[in-house]
Order: sequence, then structure tokens, then C-alpha cells
Amino acid sequence: MLRVMLVDDEPPARRGLRHLMQAHADAEIVGEAGSVQQAREMALALRPDALFLDIELADGLGFDVLEQ
Repeated sequence: MLRVMLVDDEPPARRGLRHLMQAHADAEIVGEAGSVQQAREMALALRPDALFLDIELADGLGFDVLEQ
């Protein structure tokens, strides 16, 4: 099973991604984050296989999460 994490600062966007991911039985959403800082902490703790990142977040860029 593919373990994924959703990162977007807009709750409606995260809901939309969650809805799309539910169609894939081989993927499990292990976490959702609304900021760069939260995403960094969660990614380190949860160790997902894949991240769905928003590019522009309120506190930085989605790419900032990847730098760690």
C-alpha cells in the first residue's frame, strides 16, 4: 500500500484531494498538513511514501518541505 500525505493550506483543496485519493484502494492517506512547518514535522514522523504538495502555502513553498 502506498502511504501518502496531503499538504495544502486550504481545507477545501485537501478535501478534494482526499476525495480523489479514496478512489485508489492501493493508497492510504496517513496525514494532512496545512503549513510548511506542520508538513515537515508530520513527514519526519509519518515517513510517507509520497507527498501531494501545494506549491504556495501561507508560510512558504511546498518545495521547502522537500529540502529536509
